[in-house]
Amino acid sequence: MKITDLLSLSTRMFKVRPMRTFLTILGVSVGIGTVLFLVSLGYGLQRVILDKITTADALLSLDVSPGTSGLITLDGETLNKVRQIPHVAEISPMINLSSQLTMGDLTSDSLVYAVDPSFFRLGGIQTKAGKLFDSPDSHDIVISTAGMKLFNLTEDQIIGKEVLLTLFVPQTNGDGLEDIKVVKRNEKYTIRGVVDDENASFIYLPINTISDLNFDNYAQIKVKVDANENMEAVRNKIIDLGLLVSSLSDTIDQANKIFQIVQIVLALFGLVALVVSAIGMFNTMTIALLERINEIGIMRSIGSSSRDIRLLFLVE
Repeated sequence: MKITDLLSLSTRMFKVRPMRTFLTILGVSVGIGTVLFLVSLGYGLQRVILDKITTADALLSLDVSPGTSGLITLDGETLNKVRQIPHVAEISPMINLSSQLTMGDLTSDSLVYAVDPSFFRLGGIQTKAGKLFDSPDSHDIVISTAGMKLFNLTEDQIIGKEVLLTLFVPQTNGDGLEDIKVVKRNEKYTIRGVVDDENASFIYLPINTISDLNFDNYAQIKVKVDANENMEAVRNKIIDLGLLVSSLSDTIDQANKIFQIVQIVLALFGLVALVVSAIGMFNTMTIALLERINEIGIMRSIGSSSRDIRLLFLVE
């Protein structure tokens, strides 16, 4: 049978039974579309959520802390050792203090995270409203949503407000015991941004604005590695210094594993729809075959082979 005759006979039924043809194509299209939609939905959700919690620099960053034993401290000497590790591109320290914020007649307790602007980039920290400070010397701060609510203000209302800080600085007295020194800052800080955190009241402030307190003990540092393939080597070097190391990439890996399961489940739902539509198409072709038994007999009697008949329905 010629190819032109094969195509002519196969497409003839589309014109003879237009409604059947339309419904068959619609059923298969719905099945294929369902698979594509559900799989795309899984990948889309993964991309949107990961973009919300991380940045490219954050994926190359390690969170380094001294641990809870108190035997190892993150002082200037330790920072220099970390900075000299091969493939370390950048470090950004953080000082953690207790404080009180005063805005007008209201005063509330809050944690203070004194950081460089690079800390936000390496930590993937983004604002819910306003903006992050970009100068280590500016008297701008970023507050959490939990801290904002203590002043009974909304995000739009708190941007631009000024606060006074009272810091509680831990110190070691002559007997080797830890003491708390109360330091009231005379300079007012302006709230420039709000980060989304309903669990704790805290603020970020530029680390240089409290440099006069001569801190040499850091609560955490962000360590950026120059390339992803060097992450494990740098991590092991830092662990050898007795420090605790974690990374956002560990969390991302766990999230990716969860999303892989979600994508498989969504794909299975889509495959069910595709199988149902395929069964419908098979049923339609079976009916077409039964309707055309006489036609097939005539074709066989004038010389068509079984292969030609089979090819006819496969093409159709």
